[in-house]
Amino acid sequence: QGVWRHLGGRHFGKVLVAIRYDPNTGQLKGFVKARTDLRINRAGNHMTATDKLEVLDPDGNVVFATAATGTFTRVKFEPFN
Repeated sequence: QGVWRHLGGRHFGKVLVAIRYDPNTGQLKGFVKARTDLRINRAGNHMTATDKLEVLDPDGNVVFATAATGTFTRVKFEPFN
């Protein structure tokens, strides 16, 4: 599940949450939460992202956390014909 929000100008944020479970028993193992800060350049063809990732136990306690950054370039459209 997730949600995103426009934070003004070319600035966006998003939050994604995934459920972790044991596929053999169906037992809840916890959750993964990823929060991302996205910034798009003026031309709209380049974006930078800063991510914070947390792994949570079933009670919502953080058992692991990390952060990362990335850059992205828009893929140019190529006609089929």
